[in-house]
Amino acid sequence: MSKIVSLDAVPENTKVKVVSIDAGLGLQRRLINMGIVPGVEISVISNRGGSIIVNVFGSTIAISRGIAKKILVQII
Repeated sequence: MSKIVSLDAVPENTKVKVVSIDAGLGLQRRLINMGIVPGVEISVISNRGGSIIVNVFGSTIAISRGIAKKILVQII
């Protein structure tokens, strides 16, 4: 089984599965509205600079590095 890491540690062009979100209710709701929930597969498009660019259900989303640290994922 792959180890679990935070989203900010995932290299570009990698597919991951969201395992958990270690955040308060407000941020969890925000991420749920974006489709980022445990069990969902997302693709990391870019991991340079201040934001992580991901693809979730065909939508491209920029996530700040601080928020990405709270999203725990498993590399597929």
